[in-house]
Formats: sequence, structure tokens, C-alpha cells
Amino acid sequence: GTHSVEVIDRQTLDALPEPNQGDVFFDLEGFTFFEEPGGIEYLWGWTSIDGGERFNYEWADSRAEEKQAFMAFMTDALSRQQEFPGCKIYHYANYEQTALKKLSERHGVYRDYVLDLLNRGVLVDLYKTVKAGIAISQESYSIKKLEAFYSFDRASDVKEALGSMDYYDQYLSESADSRENLKRQVIAYNQDDCASTLA
Repeated sequence: GTHSVEVIDRQTLDALPEPNQGDVFFDLEGFTFFEEPGGIEYLWGWTSIDGGERFNYEWADSRAEEKQAFMAFMTDALSRQQEFPGCKIYHYANYEQTALKKLSERHGVYRDYVLDLLNRGVLVDLYKTVKAGIAISQESYSIKKLEAFYSFDRASDVKEALGSMDYYDQYLSESADSRENLKRQVIAYNQDDCASTLA
């Protein structure tokens, strides 16, 4: 009935970069069963901390909107590299890195910039740090399971990534009023994920 954690590799934890005002905490929501091959990255969320904690998001229901969302995120990321040298993009597990590479190819934009961010270690996968650095009394290292150790309370009704896909699937077939409600719930879930990554 209690939670316990043990540091197993202090060097891995100590190797995390120093905090930077330009850091962002990034989470993507994708839908595998999109009508076009390859799925769609339909929700881009990132929390920035310069000037206070602020959640930013881009929503996409089509390939064209997916490209716009990708470009909006990359524009922000690259401008931060100029304004805040050394800043990082934190995420949890490798989905975000894989998606950025895939989308730079799919849309034919920012290919060199994505590779540069990856090669320079701008994207930091906190899952790797956690998995190597600590042992926890949980059945997995999902971010939801880690939240027991930093007392994070989720505000959204959606609790799991698969749940967000279910909501988006339902969103695609609903009327305008129902769609807006479902959309708000998925955005709130994504905002929780970004806030949890920061926490």
C-alpha cells in the first residue's frame, strides 16, 4: 500500500541538463487509424516556462493541418534555440522523436533542422533517464505510474493515451457540438501530460 523508489544510477540522474528558461515540455497525440496511411499527429502540446508556465497546442484534422501544426512547433522550437541557447525539449519515451523525423519526411520541411536538433541532443527523453536511474515499486515506467512519486493530480477525464485515441475516434464521427466537448477533453489530457513531464 505504499510507494517506494530507489536510485540505482546517480550519474544518469546527474547528467540531466541544467534548467533553462527556454525549456519546453512536449507531448504528441497520434491516431493510428486515420483514413490516410501512416496515421495522423492530431494534437501537439508543449508547456513553456519562460514568463510563467504556459500551455501551447496545435490541433490537426487533415494532412494540411498536420503540416501547419508541425511547422508551428518547429518555428517555436527553432526561435527558442536562438533566444535561449542550450534550451531543451523534454518528452517522455521516444514517440515524439520518431514522429518529428517521420513528419519532416512526409511534409518535406525542416528535415535538416530536425536532424540537427536530434544530433545535438536538444530533445531529451526523460523515460530513458528514469528507467536507467531509478527503480520504482510500480508495474511499469509509464508516466502515469511515476506520478505517484511526485503527487501529480490529473485534471482531465481522459486517463490513458489509448483513451485519447478512443476520444479522437469518437470526435471524428460526432456532430459539431459533441465534437467540441470531446476535443476539449483530449486537449486537457494532453495539457496534463505536458505538466506531468515538467513535474
